[in-house]
Amino acid sequence: MIFDLYTEDSVILLGTTELAKYYGFSIQQGGIPLSAKRIDDGLCVEFAEDGFCIYYSRHSEFYLGLSYCLQYGIGEKLTLRRKKNCELKAMKVCAGNATPTKETLKRLIRSLAFMGYDSLVLFAEDLFEVKKLPHLGSFKKRYSIDDIREIDEYARLFGIELIGGIECLAHIRNINSRDSFVSVMNYRDTLLVGNASTYAFIEVLIEFCASAFSSKKIHLGMQATKNICAYGESLRVETRLSNG
Repeated sequence: MIFDLYTEDSVILLGTTELAKYYGFSIQQGGIPLSAKRIDDGLCVEFAEDGFCIYYSRHSEFYLGLSYCLQYGIGEKLTLRRKKNCELKAMKVCAGNATPTKETLKRLIRSLAFMGYDSLVLFAEDLFEVKKLPHLGSFKKRYSIDDIREIDEYARLFGIELIGGIECLAHIRNINSRDSFVSVMNYRDTLLVGNASTYAFIEVLIEFCASAFSSKKIHLGMQATKNICAYGESLRVETRLSNG
């Protein structure tokens, strides 16, 4: 399918051109007319015999509307509306022995774009390359700050907010094998609650996420396990994120 895209939004043009490389359509003059217009709220896709018009309030909604155009094609007149905004969020758990490559994450982002997703949490546990924690994720493929910024910029092309995800309580067993993290560990995969070293460790991870991701949001994993529930304690994260 060949579209002739009419839009004043350069981000929409760039994002649609990028998707065209992978999903069997192209953007060029003389194709099926496709207009993209901003509205205050919701999504509306108008199908006509000679083209399409997508009215969107967020970039993520435009790409959802584009997927409808590719599915239905031209033909009978039809209008699809979604009046109320609803945000769709996804999480990619990258922790483990097989780190997803940047291209794998970009492929996931393209798929999420066509489904209208607004945000993606990159939950990497110990896979961030943090200068203040040189042994974090050692001997494994890690995401550097440049890797994160590249993926972040790619996600924003489709209106998807990339959010850093770290673990602040339990299920972080991969650092337990490093002597440098003994002081912050309680039992197997659980951080030591109430310990100053633990808060300092979490603070460094938060600082990394704040500097690497353009989003001001950070997902703090607070999963508890039966090994610490008996203590009746909760972990408090005390930090201040600068607006810069």
